[in-house]
Amino acid sequence: MWEWLGYAALGASVLSMNMTRMKPFRWFHLLASGLYLAYGIVIDAMPIMIGATIFMGMHIYHLRRIYS
Repeated sequence: MWEWLGYAALGASVLSMNMTRMKPFRWFHLLASGLYLAYGIVIDAMPIMIGATIFMGMHIYHLRRIYS
């Protein structure tokens, strides 16, 4: 039932990997990581939640550096 959330995360991740500029890549992969985090919560998968949280932190850090 919640598989669509995992597929949406996968789609956003694949889309981000095709970005050539860093700013759009960071934003799309941040979105994908947020979707993966939600998916991990729904299916109660701690490794997915941990990985998504780490990726989100990395992207937020780099986006703050880009915009400052």
